[in-house]
Amino acid sequence: MTNSAVQLTDPAAALTEAAARPTEAGAPTRFPWVPILVLGFAWFLAVAIELSPAGLLGGIAADMNISAAAAGTLTTSYALGNAVLVLPLTALALRFSRRSALNVVMVAFVASNVIVAAAPTLVAADVGRFLGGACYALICTLFPAVAVRIAGPRHAGKAITVVFAATSLGIALGAPLASLAGNAFGWRVTFAAAAALALIAGVMMSFIVPAVRERQEKGIKA
Repeated sequence: MTNSAVQLTDPAAALTEAAARPTEAGAPTRFPWVPILVLGFAWFLAVAIELSPAGLLGGIAADMNISAAAAGTLTTSYALGNAVLVLPLTALALRFSRRSALNVVMVAFVASNVIVAAAPTLVAADVGRFLGGACYALICTLFPAVAVRIAGPRHAGKAITVVFAATSLGIALGAPLASLAGNAFGWRVTFAAAAALALIAGVMMSFIVPAVRERQEKGIKA
């Protein structure tokens, strides 16, 4: 991964914080598989689309009449969006509820892939990729915290394991599948499909991921 290995969120810290909290009366007694898997799928998709240009450089270069090296900036732009905006966007997200932040992130992620799929020039595609990297930065900071909160202290470890497993699956399966689809049907189809899947994931997230009770403490509100 280009910038995925270094993330602001520390899973060990999230687990320690969750374990230190008293069990809430409303904490789930069963593991909330459906909302956790929805979060995991969205993260899987973000990782897959991050790495997919590596296998599509030839098609992108031919379609846009540019060199393969120039097409490689699509990967660089995604990484830059992540690295440059992770801190300011996370600070901004602290001012809003987690559900609102999740909805905004998914809408922006859909838009980023639509921009890339329809981009007439490399510059436009790089703009879309930069936006996608910014979305991925927030995914990496928001999703683990949301997973821990909706799972509750009792299931925090399992929730973190499931959502973080999505990153490995995105590398091992998602990126190769995206590249195969792009080489078979056209690279723009890969990004259009990613936009459609992200839209589905975002809609599911808005209905399935539960709101978590507000806390009077510093941090991202639920």
